[in-house]
Amino acid sequence: MSLNRKTKTVITLLFAALAIAMATAAFAADGGALTAAGRIAARKQQLRDLLGLAASLGVPARLSYSGYDLAGLKRQNPSSVLSELFRKQQGAAGMAAQFETTLRHVGFFARDLSPDAAIGRAVCAGAEMEPCRPAPLGAQSWAAPERAFSPTAIETFFACPMRFYLEKLLGIRLQSGDDPFVVIAANDLGQLAHAQMAAQARCPLGRADFIAAAEKRFDDFLKSRPPLHPDAAVRERQNFVQMMKNAFDGDPGNEVLSAEQSRTVRHPSGILLQGTPDRVERTPRGDYLVVDYKTGRQITHRQDDIDSCLQAVLYAFLLEQSGVPVSRCEYRYLRSGKTVTCAYDGAVRNQLDARLQQFRTALDSAAFPCAEKCAGYCGFESICGRNKLAEEAAEE
Repeated sequence: MSLNRKTKTVITLLFAALAIAMATAAFAADGGALTAAGRIAARKQQLRDLLGLAASLGVPARLSYSGYDLAGLKRQNPSSVLSELFRKQQGAAGMAAQFETTLRHVGFFARDLSPDAAIGRAVCAGAEMEPCRPAPLGAQSWAAPERAFSPTAIETFFACPMRFYLEKLLGIRLQSGDDPFVVIAANDLGQLAHAQMAAQARCPLGRADFIAAAEKRFDDFLKSRPPLHPDAAVRERQNFVQMMKNAFDGDPGNEVLSAEQSRTVRHPSGILLQGTPDRVERTPRGDYLVVDYKTGRQITHRQDDIDSCLQAVLYAFLLEQSGVPVSRCEYRYLRSGKTVTCAYDGAVRNQLDARLQQFRTALDSAAFPCAEKCAGYCGFESICGRNKLAEEAAEE
C-alpha cells in the first residue's frame, strides 16, 4: 500500500506523540512522580521533539501566543518557550529586539488571521490568482443554472454589489469576535425568537404557556453559554420575554398556512430563487400574506417601498409561483409591536422583474462595484477597495 507524503507525515507525528506518551507513562510506572516543574519541562521537550521532527520532514509549523493580559489590561511578556526556540534558530543574532520585530502582531480577535480575508485583499488589489483546479468549460457567468440565490443575498447585492461579491460569491467569511461580556449576540437573539414563533405556529399555546416556553428557551441558551455578568443576563432575559409577550399580544390571529417552509422557484430572468418565509397566513377575509419577523430596535422598512421591502416581495413571488395568491407582505417588529406592510400587485411585480433582470445582468458581466454610499459597518471595508478609491479621488 502506498501513502502520500501528507499521510506519512501525519502517521509519523502520531507515532512520535505516542512514543512520548509511553515514555511519560513508563516514568510514572517506575514510581517517579513528576513534579510541577518536571511536567513543564517534559512538555517543553515534547514541543522541541515535535518541531524537530516536523523540520526534518519539511513540514512547516506555526506557533502563536497571547501577547496581552486581559486581567491586567497590559502587554504580556514574550513567551519564554518561543524566545528560546527563536534563539536556537537564529543563533547569537536572536536578540529580544529582533524577536519582537520578527513576530507578526495582530489585534484581539483580528480578522487578519483569516486566510479568506487575505485572499479577498489580494483579489481587490488585482493580484493574479491561480486556481487549484481548472474552471469548468463554459463557466462565463456567476448565474450558473444550479446556483440558487436567497432573498437575503439579493438584498445584499442591491445594498452593495461588492459586498455581495465578496460574501455571497467568493464565500469570504467574516471572523466575528465572540465578546465574552455580551450575554447574547443579535443573531442568536433573532434565532431564539424565530424558533419560538415557528414552534407556536406548529403547536399553538396559550399566553401563559407561550411565555413559559420563551423563558425556558432563553434559559437553555444561557446553559450553553454561561454569562460572565448575572445581572446583565437577567436584563437580557427580561427583554427577550417582553419581546415575546409583544409578539403574542400583537398576533392578529390569522390562520397560519405554513411556517419556515423552504421554496425554490426559477424567475423568467433565469435566476433560481430559494427562500424560507417566516410565515404564510390567511386572513378571515381570505387574503394571503407573507410575514417576516424582525427583532431589531430600529425600523428600517417603509410602507409599499420595494427597495426596503425587497426580501418580503421576493418571498411573495416564491409563494405566488407555488400557487399561493399573496396580496401583501408584513414586517412585524417584535420589540415594538409595530408592523410595516408592502402591497404585492402588478406594479410591484413589474418592479421586481426589473430588479431581477438588473441582478442577472450584473452576474453575467461580473460587475460588482462598491456602493456609492456605504450603509455602515459591514466588516469588508478593509478589503473591498472603497478606501483606496476614496484616497485616489482625494489625490486627484
